[in-house]
Amino acid sequence: GIVNATTATDDAATTNNPVAEYLNFSNAKILNKFNRFLNNTKTVRDANKYLECISNVLETQVGSTTPKLEYGGASLQLQSLVVKDAGSIESIELLSPQTDGYHLSSSLEFGSCTGPNASLAEQSESCKRPRLVAATEIYVASMNLTGSANLSASVGSFQDSISALLLLDLNQLRNLTMAKLVSCHYCFLKPAVEAVLYAAPQVFHQLSFGISALVESDSMDPISAELDSANYNGATSKVKSLFSWTQMSLVDAVNRIVARKSNAAEATCGRDDDNEGDDDRDQNAKLSATVSIVVYLLPFYILAHILYIAYVQLKSQEESYEPLIEFEPSSANDGTFTALREKDSSLMTKEKVSSALRHAFPVVLIGTIALLIVSNLSVGASVDLTLSTAEGAIRLPALFNFSLGNTIHDMYHAGIYVLLFIVVVFSGIWPYLKLLMMLWGWMAPESVFSVKKRGKLLFSLDALSKFSLVDTFVLVIMMVSFRFHLALGDSAIIDVFVNPLFGFYGFLVATSVSLLAGHVELHVHRQSIASENEIEDNSKVSLFCHLFSLEGKRYKFSSKFKTSLLVAMATTFALLAVGSFMQSFTFEFGGLAGVLLGDDNKKTYSLISIGTSLPESVEDPNGPGIMFLQVVYFFYACIMPFACLAALSVLLVVPMTTTQQGSWLTAAEVANAWSAIEVFAISIVAGL
Repeated sequence: GIVNATTATDDAATTNNPVAEYLNFSNAKILNKFNRFLNNTKTVRDANKYLECISNVLETQVGSTTPKLEYGGASLQLQSLVVKDAGSIESIELLSPQTDGYHLSSSLEFGSCTGPNASLAEQSESCKRPRLVAATEIYVASMNLTGSANLSASVGSFQDSISALLLLDLNQLRNLTMAKLVSCHYCFLKPAVEAVLYAAPQVFHQLSFGISALVESDSMDPISAELDSANYNGATSKVKSLFSWTQMSLVDAVNRIVARKSNAAEATCGRDDDNEGDDDRDQNAKLSATVSIVVYLLPFYILAHILYIAYVQLKSQEESYEPLIEFEPSSANDGTFTALREKDSSLMTKEKVSSALRHAFPVVLIGTIALLIVSNLSVGASVDLTLSTAEGAIRLPALFNFSLGNTIHDMYHAGIYVLLFIVVVFSGIWPYLKLLMMLWGWMAPESVFSVKKRGKLLFSLDALSKFSLVDTFVLVIMMVSFRFHLALGDSAIIDVFVNPLFGFYGFLVATSVSLLAGHVELHVHRQSIASENEIEDNSKVSLFCHLFSLEGKRYKFSSKFKTSLLVAMATTFALLAVGSFMQSFTFEFGGLAGVLLGDDNKKTYSLISIGTSLPESVEDPNGPGIMFLQVVYFFYACIMPFACLAALSVLLVVPMTTTQQGSWLTAAEVANAWSAIEVFAISIVAGL
């Protein structure tokens, strides 16, 4: 929805841009669908169930074990907390577009007792009246004084509404790049010509509260006091005024913050020419953006985690029969996950999982997702030209910048759809999809995601994670192939380098962390299903000589199969060794560059020569970044493929116990997961 400024509000007409176009939210289908979803009967019912669930958990957890607040010899402790009818949401509205298209409204209606004069007894069966009862205890050691305070409050119904006027200049919105958002998080306010919050008066029905306090000491008689809103006509109105003042203060504070950030965005994000090619200057900003994204995503994980714990504990309390599996909290557990039914447990709630790993593992996954996002939004490498003369070297601005965004854009317009598909799938979709599926496998209850399905998923993810490295190998090949050295007689030398930047290293680190996380999760899964009563067979036998039992019958490998398998493995080993040194592809410079290079316009590379040529392909061959990249390249492309074959050979022919065989099988799986020789082959095809 686009409108001209002449049809916008009067406030918009006073702006300095009379021809600006503003975003009209009335046609925002996603907001309309979202609000229809929020007010769906099932959504409201499920939200109320969650609120009831959390209130029940709070009631069971708060008590004598609640931590005390201590200061200067005085302590305060919450003794009990009871919330009744917490699940009383009647309707929810969040960012709902209004008629003019520029106002967004959010509202909440809570509680269903709306009769202004109806008593609690009359309303007990026909409506829900949310109630809160809390008891606290205070102790002052220096005076040997003990005090207690009880608070009770209830409300028949409550309605609140907050609206926002939001005028977004579409011209500036189109020019707002993701790079600016990453480097400065409040740049999203740059297109906002006006952004103001408005709060409607709150509506309370049947609000009542009471406070009672008791103070006791050895040196004086007990002192008690009570306050009941029913006995003080002005108390209720004062509380309502306090709520209204609090809301208005928060709205004013938010408006001031938005205004201040908008001015900062205008000054900081208004220049379009301050980020061209100066990537070194933005490294701290990208690191800050990674941390920011983690901070933004963590609350969603924490909320989901709290709701899951509350759901499991409430369901355990509601069941009338004993759970199938019980365990007591040990030093490795914090006691939160006691008396779990097996079908309601997830991988993260298993007894063998330590408390640190239980909570840290999802944070690592979310942090890896954040690092992937920042890496994909950053420049991966730059093509730089240096002109060297007798007087010194002159470095020209970057000829081209490699990033996921411009790579996809250029491939699409060039019609290279096969390569476009490979890059989008393996670099833009698969890394995120894999991490999200790992997060699902870690947190999903077994009643929803069975142990068998989880095992298949984690095994597949562990084996296929390496294909995220396709983009990394393609860029390594480009780094080596694009190296250009031309001597113009004795007077000047032209060098073209492809220098890796933050985006490349960040993506490589994120992919490696993702691989490690996959191993950890698969190991935890296997440990969780391992039988503690399994009898260890200490007899040593090779896998070739092992007797397999199937449906009451025993089988073993035939001599022909053993011979065929050994020949296949030896052949694979030999082909891999020879193929690593054989020519894999030829890169040819065309056009004027090819004419100037003459016979040197063709370069041929093998798997090994690509790795050895990496230092020569960058401007700083002794830099720590290129040394790290060279080690990682040989590790993935050369060391791990041979390590996988070696582990399989030992597993087949060396006599071992079943435990030792399991360890070697795990080693072979890990080596296969990090073996990227097939990724190299795909990268060659992608670069054709």
